[in-house]
Amino acid sequence: MPEVSQAMQLLVETRECCGVSSKNKYFFTTDSTGGHMNTWLVLHNHAVAAGVDNPRLISSTRLRKYVATLAQVWKFAMYAGTFVFQTVYVL
Repeated sequence: MPEVSQAMQLLVETRECCGVSSKNKYFFTTDSTGGHMNTWLVLHNHAVAAGVDNPRLISSTRLRKYVATLAQVWKFAMYAGTFVFQTVYVL
């Protein structure tokens, strides 16, 4: 994968042109003082902007569990739908 290596090296060489400090240790960084994102704050700000009643209840852990549950339900619904269709088709 020499193309990926070359692309990563280009990112390192041009980071200061984009306003990223050479002292920032993160490869994929932000312009924040610590060089990383405060993910809780990002989620919180989006929840507030969306008008959620209690935005403090929105967390990455709860979001991850919710998405996992939805994926399982969706997969089950697809399986169940296929099973029902096959049953009806056979009859």
